[in-house]
Amino acid sequence: MVGNTDNVGSFEANMKLSQGRAEAVVSALTSRHGIAAARLRACGVGPLAPVAPNSINPCEGGSGQALSKVERFTASAKLGGN
Repeated sequence: MVGNTDNVGSFEANMKLSQGRAEAVVSALTSRHGIAAARLRACGVGPLAPVAPNSINPCEGGSGQALSKVERFTASAKLGGN
C-alpha cells in the first residue's frame, strides 16, 4: 500500500503523514477484510510520487491536492515453476 501527500508542508511531515495513511489502510484490510498481514506492506512516499499535480484547477472539477490524498496499492506476485 502506497501512501501519498501533496507538496504543501515540510518534507518530513509529509513523509510521516503518508506512512501513517498507508499503515491505516493496511490495518483496515487486515482487521476488517481478513487479508493476511504478511501479504501487505505499507510504504509512505510523501510528495515524491504525486498522483496529480497541485495545479489541477478545482473550478474544472479537479483537485490535485484531493487526489494526492488517495492511497493506492501495487501488486506483485512470486511465481514458482516446475
